[in-house]
Amino acid sequence: MTHSTPVWQRSPGTGWTWDGSAAYIALPARMTPFAVIRLSDVGVAIWELIDGLRDEDEIVSEIVRVWEADEADVRPTVASFLDALASQGVVQPSDG
Repeated sequence: MTHSTPVWQRSPGTGWTWDGSAAYIALPARMTPFAVIRLSDVGVAIWELIDGLRDEDEIVSEIVRVWEADEADVRPTVASFLDALASQGVVQPSDG
C-alpha cells in the first residue's frame, strides 16, 4: 500500500502506562534523566493509533470517525501532536 502521508511508529524502547485516569509516556533517557508526558484523552486516542501501519491520514480519519469531529479541526491537532512527539524522540516515521 502506498501512503500519501508519513506512517508513524513508536520509537523502540518508548515506555508508556495508563493509571486508570491518565496515560503517560516516558521520554527517552537521552533527553532527560526522568520525564514523562501526560496525554489528554485525544492524545491517548492518537497514541493508540501509532502502530507503524497507519499513516497520518488514516490516524486523522479514525479520530474523525470515533470522535465525530471535523477533519479541519482534527488534522492540525494530529500533525502537531506527532511533531511534538517526534521532537522528543518518542515517535518516528516508519517504512510502513
